[in-house]
Amino acid sequence: MSLFTRGARLAALAACVLLTGCGGSVADTDSQPARSSRDAAPSASPFCAASRANSAAIGPLNALVSRGDPDPDELAQAVEAVRRAGSQLVAVAPPEVHDDVQLTVDAVDTQLDALLASGGDARAVSNDPTVATRLAAPELTAASERLAGYVSRTCGAATQR
Repeated sequence: MSLFTRGARLAALAACVLLTGCGGSVADTDSQPARSSRDAAPSASPFCAASRANSAAIGPLNALVSRGDPDPDELAQAVEAVRRAGSQLVAVAPPEVHDDVQLTVDAVDTQLDALLASGGDARAVSNDPTVATRLAAPELTAASERLAGYVSRTCGAATQR
């Protein structure tokens, strides 16, 4: 089960395309289903590649946080990898979803800031009022829905595990 509360997990799904290919949040420890062979041929666009790379960047952070009491240097490195992946995604986002990508990356950054401030304590992140307010924003939910639909249509099922 996710380390986030139900409300934070639902809101974190708003950032699903960027963080985990729609599998959870920055502190989600749920396992991802295996990809099937029918998912094997996603688009080779820079955006789709960045989306996949961004999804992959969250894995080490999830593992680190799920172990508990992460080393501060390891936590900082894992957070920085997620930030770089998010920045790359914004840089290559097509105009029709650029604003949605930016809004989502900004929300993810809020979660990452709280995760660093708490020393990797995902429960503290889920109880952080700044994070909760940001993730509960209707505009983030709408952006996430548009972005998830775009990724599904243009990048194929392989990007959305």
